[in-house]
Amino acid sequence: AVALDPSNVARTARGERYLHYSEGIHPTLAEQLDSMDQERVRLAAAFGVASETFPEILQRQYGHAPGETFYLTMASTTSLYRSTSPSGIPELREARTLREDIPALFTILGLARLRNVPMPTTRSFAEALPYLLGRIGLGLEVVTLYPAFGEESLPRLFAREISTTREGRREA
Repeated sequence: AVALDPSNVARTARGERYLHYSEGIHPTLAEQLDSMDQERVRLAAAFGVASETFPEILQRQYGHAPGETFYLTMASTTSLYRSTSPSGIPELREARTLREDIPALFTILGLARLRNVPMPTTRSFAEALPYLLGRIGLGLEVVTLYPAFGEESLPRLFAREISTTREGRREA
């Protein structure tokens, strides 16, 4: 979500490098990420798995005290996370986020469907992917799924997920 955020895509297109977490997350994006993080924790609970929010993980692993908000927590991670943004759109097109994070997103939505766990923020982000990828000259066909999905392509899976959501049959 960070690398494909429209403001970060504009920065990347200008060749501006930024620290992924502490500089790439603005307050509005932080609200979205916090909501997606909370949805992820609720999904894990639906499977009987105790999970921590990202700020809780930071505190446990690094002793990094959470800020008052998700945004303030992430803005204060400069000393913890030094990963930087891609240096330009060509590098972004080859970034790990497209090969790992997007397939993981659809895995999460599939698991949510199995347990009927509503994930409105995560689903909204998934629905925005064609637009977000289009801004960097790509489509969903460049993203491959994890082997658990077999030979099904991401565009077909995405189309099925979104069409059934619009028909009101799925909430996850």
